[in-house]
Amino acid sequence: MKIFIAGDRYFQPEIMIPRLRQILSDYSGQLVFDSVKLPYPIDYIPLSDDYVVPTGMAWDHNMDEDYGTKGVREYYGKNNTLKGMLSDCDILIIHGAALPADILDEAKNLKLICCMRGGPVNLDLSCAKSRGIQCTNSPGKNAQGVAEYTVALALAHIRHIPSGTEGLARDQYIQRYGDYNLLGYELEGKRFGLVGFGRIAQRLCRILKGFGCEVLAFDPFMKGEKIQELGAEPRDLNTLLEEADIVSLHARSKERLIGSEELARMKPSALLINTARGNLLDYRALRDALEAGRIAGAALDVFGTEPYAFYRELSAMPNVTATPHMAGVSRETVARGIEMTGEEIKRFLAGQPLAYSM
Repeated sequence: MKIFIAGDRYFQPEIMIPRLRQILSDYSGQLVFDSVKLPYPIDYIPLSDDYVVPTGMAWDHNMDEDYGTKGVREYYGKNNTLKGMLSDCDILIIHGAALPADILDEAKNLKLICCMRGGPVNLDLSCAKSRGIQCTNSPGKNAQGVAEYTVALALAHIRHIPSGTEGLARDQYIQRYGDYNLLGYELEGKRFGLVGFGRIAQRLCRILKGFGCEVLAFDPFMKGEKIQELGAEPRDLNTLLEEADIVSLHARSKERLIGSEELARMKPSALLINTARGNLLDYRALRDALEAGRIAGAALDVFGTEPYAFYRELSAMPNVTATPHMAGVSRETVARGIEMTGEEIKRFLAGQPLAYSM
């Protein structure tokens, strides 16, 4: 049985294969590994005025002209990157390459697809399932990483860390943040509001408790009793926005959750954080709120669909900290992904139900 790994510079086959061999040692005589290491992520994406910053994973700027038209999105390279590679594999491990229907047509022996992502939108799932191919993903593998990064982003913004670093790079020993009117604040005793209370937000809640924060949570898909059991105080969205000192978005909704009306409910001293998805937030309304002083600041790791010229101006505002969708990448995320995938293949080979079947 052949396992083919469509790896990259993040999930590197030379790291994955030795660990997978250990996990699948009971089947060592039955398995053959093959792989490709795709050259992604690239070092950086050059940003022009009209470039649309990806809201999800990109790692590449060479998009097809028909990007998003083949039932897949948020992939790197071309939508035919894997053409000719999958004809004899039984199990496919994939991360960020595109897997549309025409590529699946070539994989006549394929029985299992392990997509090492929480949201496998680079895979034509309906097509795969219609062909009787079992599919699995790795939900929550980056939850700890995103949770920790959210705290790091909040602290960096509140305590002016990027400005201090940039000042030294310009030979400026900045002292103005000792002015009382510009002082940062501590997290202890602050109300941290989480919009969405899934795996990431639950881990973030535990971290914030260590800082002495009071954690509020809004999640329309979770009962208030369960939210309390997990350590947060349940609130409806409007109340959370009105009470929180810091609001952090962690929903996976396709709908916009925060617009001008919601921003108007927030405290003038509040910080808004988005490490989830760009579509959750109206960024033009955010800019207006920041300019008018209706909220104090924003810390952003994802962006919307406006051209980069808009985000260049937004990112340059003194009350904005922005990073290029870095929250979910860590060495531990890679390790968890390998473990989850290996254990899932082991279940498949043993004829057991998959833990993360899609």
